[in-house]
Formats: sequence, C-alpha cells, structure tokens
Amino acid sequence: MVVAILSALSGARLTGGWAQVMYLDLDENDRFLIIASDGLWENMESAQLLSILEDALFSQVKGAVDNIPAALVQQALERAAVRHNVRPPLLHPCVT
Repeated sequence: MVVAILSALSGARLTGGWAQVMYLDLDENDRFLIIASDGLWENMESAQLLSILEDALFSQVKGAVDNIPAALVQQALERAAVRHNVRPPLLHPCVT
C-alpha cells in the first residue's frame, strides 16, 4: 500500500515480476551456490563470480570472506557502468 501511494505521488509506474524458480541436483563437484538478483547475473559471467569467490576464499587477508558480497556488488556496478558509459557508484564504506 505504501509503495503504491509513493509510486502514485512520484508519477512512477509499479512494475511486477515473477520469480524464476529452478530445481538443480547438486553433487560433490559443485563448489558454490550463488543466489543473486538479475542485476548481478546481467553484469557478470559465472567465471567472473567464481574468480572473486576463489580469490577471497584462498586469500590470507583477514576478513576477505566477509567482503565477498560487497566485492560482487561493486564488480557488477562497475561492469554495468562500463556498459552504460557512466561513472560507477561507490558503495557506502560500511558495506565494504
């Protein structure tokens, strides 16, 4: 209700969507399960995601694993900025 009111006041249109549901059988060869929005998948290839994950997991830097979500988002923002020829936004310092 609040979203509809704010949307009406701002002149924005509400958009709807459907979740894509997939069933996959996982086996011992699967190393990661990444659940993300289309914003990540539209801007990064699976190999790029795996590279960031592996770098963080095998890093000796303290806290590297905790920064994986922020690193993925920052990379997706940077790649989207290149695609749209704009400057990438910076994440808030508390996120990184």
